[in-house]
Amino acid sequence: MLVTLNCDDENAVNDFKDFEIPAKRRFKKYEDGDIAEKIKLNKEYAINEVLPVLAAYQLSVDENSKG
Repeated sequence: MLVTLNCDDENAVNDFKDFEIPAKRRFKKYEDGDIAEKIKLNKEYAINEVLPVLAAYQLSVDENSKG
């Protein structure tokens, strides 16, 4: 478990110098990637994060709603 502190001084806590936040790592990988890599990452994001959320909302729609 890692507890982080949100503050203005990013250098205040440096116990884990090699630690990289996973979200920042994904953004960096996306920014550095070529077009094929970006397409692959977009598809993975849609499959793993967007579609499950949309599916959950689709299942919770009132039965009286049409369309």
